[in-house]
Amino acid sequence: MTSLQIIFAALPLTAAVADLVAIIVVLLGSKDRRVGDSFVVMACCMLFWSIALAAEALPGVAESHATLMRALTVSMMVLPATVMRAAAVWSEQEIPTSTTATWVVALLLAGLQTRGWVLDGFVAVRWGVMGQPGPLYSAYAVFVAFAITTSAVTCWRTLSEPLDPAVRLRVRYWLLAAAAAFPLSLTNIAANYRLPVLPLGSLGNIALVGVLTYAAVRHRVMDIDIFIMRAAATLLASVALVLPIAGAVIWLHHLPAGVSGLLVAGCLLLAALVSLSVFSRLRSYLEQEVESSLFPMRHAARDAVRSLTAELVKLPLSTDLHARIATSLMRGLGVTGVAVYRHSRKPGVFALAHAEGGLAAPPSVRTCDLQGHDSTLPAPDAEGGKPTLPAESSAPPWEVQVPVRTNGAELGFIALGPKLSGARIDDSDLTLLNMVAAQLAIAMQNADYVRQIETQKGEIEQLRKRLEDENVVLRAEVRSVSQFKEIIGASAALQRVLTLVERVAPTTAPILITGETGTGKELIARAIHDLSPRRNGPLINVNCPAIPAGLAESELFGHERGAFTDAVQSRPGKFELAHGGTIFLDEVGDLTPDLQVKLLRVLQEHETQRVGSTKVRKLDLRVVAATNRDLAKDMRAGRFREDLYYRLAAVPVGVPPLRERTDDIPMLASYFLERAATMHQKPLTGFSAAALDLLRRYSWPGNIRELQNVVERAVLLCASDTVTPAYLADLATTEHAPRSFGTAMREEKTRRVERALAQTGGNQAAAARLLGISANNLARLMKSLGLKSPRAVH
Repeated sequence: MTSLQIIFAALPLTAAVADLVAIIVVLLGSKDRRVGDSFVVMACCMLFWSIALAAEALPGVAESHATLMRALTVSMMVLPATVMRAAAVWSEQEIPTSTTATWVVALLLAGLQTRGWVLDGFVAVRWGVMGQPGPLYSAYAVFVAFAITTSAVTCWRTLSEPLDPAVRLRVRYWLLAAAAAFPLSLTNIAANYRLPVLPLGSLGNIALVGVLTYAAVRHRVMDIDIFIMRAAATLLASVALVLPIAGAVIWLHHLPAGVSGLLVAGCLLLAALVSLSVFSRLRSYLEQEVESSLFPMRHAARDAVRSLTAELVKLPLSTDLHARIATSLMRGLGVTGVAVYRHSRKPGVFALAHAEGGLAAPPSVRTCDLQGHDSTLPAPDAEGGKPTLPAESSAPPWEVQVPVRTNGAELGFIALGPKLSGARIDDSDLTLLNMVAAQLAIAMQNADYVRQIETQKGEIEQLRKRLEDENVVLRAEVRSVSQFKEIIGASAALQRVLTLVERVAPTTAPILITGETGTGKELIARAIHDLSPRRNGPLINVNCPAIPAGLAESELFGHERGAFTDAVQSRPGKFELAHGGTIFLDEVGDLTPDLQVKLLRVLQEHETQRVGSTKVRKLDLRVVAATNRDLAKDMRAGRFREDLYYRLAAVPVGVPPLRERTDDIPMLASYFLERAATMHQKPLTGFSAAALDLLRRYSWPGNIRELQNVVERAVLLCASDTVTPAYLADLATTEHAPRSFGTAMREEKTRRVERALAQTGGNQAAAARLLGISANNLARLMKSLGLKSPRAVH
C-alpha cells in the first residue's frame, strides 16, 4: 500500500473512533435527551459507514465478511433522513411531513442496498478504496443533496424567528458543522463516479463530530460538562488509589509464599478501608481541580460565592457590598456586566444599587426562577422608574435577571449581561446566582430588621396602649356592621367577598361557594338568601354527605306512598320544600355520580319528579352550593361532572381562610369571648396584648370554627378578668415558625411538579417535557418530595 492509501485507510478508522467516543459521552452525559438522541442516531450511521470503509481498506477483511460489509453500507442509506431529523430537533421545530417521507425513501433505499442496487461493492484506486455505483446511486446522490439542503434551510429559517438564546446557539453550531462537514462528504460521491477528486468524507465526518462535540463541551449545548468533570475526577481518583495497591501486590508477589499471602491479604484489607474513607474526598478534590482546568470561569464563580457568603452574613452590611457582589460575579462568571437593584418600597419600582461593566440600564431581561425557567419581562430603569418595554430596534444589553426574594417578598434583583465568550448562561450558572441571591436576601432582610428595631423603640409603649384599648374599638366595629349581621370582619379579603355577594344576591344565577372547612360558607349562603328577592321564601339547608345513600333520592326529590318499603305516605323532597325560596347544598362535591345526573336535570329543566310518581312538578327556586373540595381536580379525576360544575358555578364565590384575614381575628375573638362569657357567666373584659398577638400569629388550620372553640376553652379556664397567653398554651406550642429558604424551595418545587402532573393528567413523560427535565429526573424529584403520580386520564 502506498502512503496515500495508508492515510485514506486510517482516516475512516479515526472517524469511527471519534464517532464512538462522541456517542458514549452524549449517551451518558446529555440532559437534553431529545437533542442527544438525535445526535447519537446520526453518529451511529456515520460510525457503521466508517467501519465499512476501514474494513475494505484492510486486505482480506472484506472478502471474509462480505455479508457484514454490505449490512454496514445500509446505514449510509438512512443517514440523510437522520440528518434532516437532527436539524429539526436541534432547532426545536416540529418534525415535518417531508421528514417522514424522507424516512420512507431511506428505508426503501436501505432495502434495495441489501441487493447491491445502490452501492455495488468497493473498488481499489490509487488513493484508497471507493464505492462502486449501482443502478440507483444517482438517485441516492440526489437524496443526499436534498437532505443536506433542506437541513441547512430549516436551520437558516429558524434563525430569523424569535428564539431562546440556547436554541439559537445550537442552530448556529449545527450550521457551522454542516458547512465544515457536508462539502467534504460530497467529495466521496464525486470520487465514486471516478472524478479526479480526493475523497474527504471521513474528514467531513471527523469535522462534524468535532464541531458538535466542541459545542457541547465549550458552550454546553447538550449540558454534558458536569458528566465530563465527574467522569474525569472518578477516573483519576480510581487510578490514584489502584496504582499504589497494584504496586504493593507486585512487590509482595516476590516475597516467600507464606509471608506474601498474609501480607497481600492484610494490604488488600487495609487498601479497601483506605479506599472507602479517602475515595469520596479525593474525588471531590479532583472534581474541583478538573473544573478549574476545564471550566475555569465556573470554578472562579464558586470561589466568588464562597467569599461573598462570608460577607453577607455580617451585620451591619458594608457600604461597598453591592459593588463587591457585582465585581465578583462579573469576573467569576465572565459576563459583560452586572447590576444590583433594590426595591424602592413603591409598588413595581426598583432603584439601582450598583452597576459594574459600564452597560446601560436593562430595557429587557429574562427573569429566571429557582428552577431555571425564564420569561422575557420589562425591567425598571436606572432611576427606579416603572418598567417600560424597549423599542424594537434596541438590543437589550442584559440577558438574565435573578430575583432576590425571601418569604415571598421580592427585595430586588441581580441583572447580568451576556458572557464574553458567547456561551449561554445555563442551569449551573443559575444555581450559583440563586445561592448569591438567597444570601443577599437574608442580608437585606436582616439590615431592614435592624433599622426597624432602631426606629420603633420609641413606639413600643404607644402600641401597647393601642392594643389594650383595641377590645373597646372592636366591639364598636362589631355593632356597626351593615346588613351582614351574622358576618363579622372588616378585612379587605372579606370585604371583597361581601361586595361580590351584594352584587349577585339580587339575581337568580346559581352560586357556588368554595372555601376550607370552618370559613363560614353557610353564613355566606344565608346572606345571599337574605339579600335576594326570595328572602320571604324558605331557605332549605341540605348537608349532602349526611344523607344516607339509600334515601338520598327520596330526601332530595320526595316519594309517593308505596314507592318503596316503609313509604307509608307521600312526602315532598327538599327541592319541593324550597319552592319560592333558596336551597343550599352544603358539600355538594360529595354527591354520588347518580345524584349528580339527577341534580343536573333539575338545574336544566327547573322541574322535579318524586320517586314512584309520573307527575312532573315545576320549580321556582335558587340553588346555592358550597364545597371544601377542589372540584377542578375532581373533574379531571372523573369524580365530578364538568357540566354540573358549570351549572352550579355560574358565579363562584371563594371564602378566604382565616389565615388570610388576620385583621379580623381580634374582632372575631372579642365577639366569641363576649358571647361565651355571657353564656358561662364569667366577668371577662378582654384579651391581653400578648394574647391578641398570639392569636394573630397562629395559622388557624380549622379557621373560624377552631377560633371559636379556642376562645370558649380559654373562657372556661380563665381565672382572671383578662385572657392571657397562659390560657392559649395549645397555640403557643403549635405556632408555625417562619419558612426557611430550603423549605420555600421545596414548596416551590412541589407546586410546580403537581401543576405539571395536573396539566398532563398524571402522565410523567409529558410532565417531564413540560418542566424541561428528563423523565428519570422527574421520578427522582417526585420521590424526594414524597409525591405520587395520579393515574393518567385517557
